[in-house]
Amino acid sequence: MRSSVRMGSLVAAAALIGGGLVPVATQAAVNGPLNIIEWVNPPAVKATNIIDRGFEQAYHVKVNLTTAVGRPTNYAALEKTSVEGGTQDIMAVFPIQPYPPGMPTSDLTSEQLWGVDGVYLPLNGQPWVKRLNPASAAAQTYNGKLYGLNTGVYQIGVFYNKAIFARYHLSPPRTLNAFIKLARTLKAKHVTPLYFATSGGATVYDYVMLLDSQLMALWPGNVDNQFWSGKASFESPRFIRALRQAKEITSFMEPNWQGEPWTGMPGAFAAGKAAMLLDGSWDMASVLTANPKIHIGYFPLPGSNVPARNQSILQPDLTWVILKNAPHRALALRWFNYFSQPKVYANYVKETGISPSFKGSYPSATQAILGSYLSKGLLEANAEPALPANGPFVLQPANFWSTLQNVLIGRTTPRAAAAKWETAWKKMLAGK
Repeated sequence: MRSSVRMGSLVAAAALIGGGLVPVATQAAVNGPLNIIEWVNPPAVKATNIIDRGFEQAYHVKVNLTTAVGRPTNYAALEKTSVEGGTQDIMAVFPIQPYPPGMPTSDLTSEQLWGVDGVYLPLNGQPWVKRLNPASAAAQTYNGKLYGLNTGVYQIGVFYNKAIFARYHLSPPRTLNAFIKLARTLKAKHVTPLYFATSGGATVYDYVMLLDSQLMALWPGNVDNQFWSGKASFESPRFIRALRQAKEITSFMEPNWQGEPWTGMPGAFAAGKAAMLLDGSWDMASVLTANPKIHIGYFPLPGSNVPARNQSILQPDLTWVILKNAPHRALALRWFNYFSQPKVYANYVKETGISPSFKGSYPSATQAILGSYLSKGLLEANAEPALPANGPFVLQPANFWSTLQNVLIGRTTPRAAAAKWETAWKKMLAGK
């Protein structure tokens, strides 16, 4: 697999483009067209299209944006084709973060492996790099090489309809017990407390949005590193408790949450189908588009009765990378310079509601919703054991998520699932 993604080098001259010295293969490479791929997050795709049209007008080139719904499935297939085909220039990936100590390269995801193998073009020294927030730069750096332009950080937690809360004299809960009490009150009033949906390829949401919040509150420190070093166990009382708490929370969700499409979450909440929405801040732009009059508040989903332990999940999101074998990589570098211009990037923040990765002020309606919680929380990557892409069947991401959903809907018990995962995990660590 490693050899299949190694790319040959380009014979390049040097030319001054976009304010920096960058390699240029041929004049045709500068002229374009520029080809970009991105997974479907409607506000982000909309913002990218706006930026592409501006770039086309400024530089008189054609930009082709290809998208795919379902990041772990359809988009993953598009990525593979793009890397191996040599026709794409810019690709959206998750940030290039250090993988857990002890994880063999055979267990890396394709995106991680491409970062390790140098499939992406290093970006150190580009003019926009000095304006990146240090944490954002660190999230996309491997062995001292900056491989991507991270667009920012989203926050995962509970968004609530202020009008419904006011109608029943409710306040944002700061503990798990307070959340359960509030949800029971709403249910007694025949109001669906919490909207959540995973149909259509989003079973990963069970893990990222629901279980992670419980684990973070109950299990301080870097859970990922503890698992890969053999110091943590799926059969730990804390992990079992996190599973049980997550299952209890599902009793307050839209009854058919596992059958409702995840793409319908923003519209359902905007239409008042539930008092609260378990989601990422990336969907707030869509909610506000669907219902501009809605007033929204936010709080982290509690997993503990100690308020300080209940924090938002931070997810560094879409990171742009340039493929090293890109046919128009000089033009791609120019697009990066254009994207990162303060006025251009400000529109991306406004459209997506993302917490900015660049220094400076970039206000948005979503940031107003997050309020004092803006940019505060714990990294998702530290809150959960990184699943091996090619490890034991039950631990591979899609299969793990499927088992987790069976726990949440009562088809299997937390202890039975934990025992299955732990047996496979120990066998995997022993065979590294």
